[in-house]
Amino acid sequence: AENALKVAEFALDAILAFMNANPLAKVVGLGVKEAAVHACKQKLEGAKRNLQDREKALEKRTRDHEQAIVDTKNAEDTLKTEQKNLET
Repeated sequence: AENALKVAEFALDAILAFMNANPLAKVVGLGVKEAAVHACKQKLEGAKRNLQDREKALEKRTRDHEQAIVDTKNAEDTLKTEQKNLET
């Protein structure tokens, strides 16, 4: 999202500089502005999707880790039980 904002700021600066240098661009520049806004919106949506995907992956890794801890504890308990059974 930060990169999209930087791109938008750069695009806006470029458009404003162009419009100041070319009075006709104020009329023609609307399409350019709309295209720049559209491109920035697409980049922002992509960044949001990427963030959501990363959050989901982190949640899954966290659940998997918690389950691994439980599985390890169960395996240790089973091992202790089996060792006691072997001793008797």
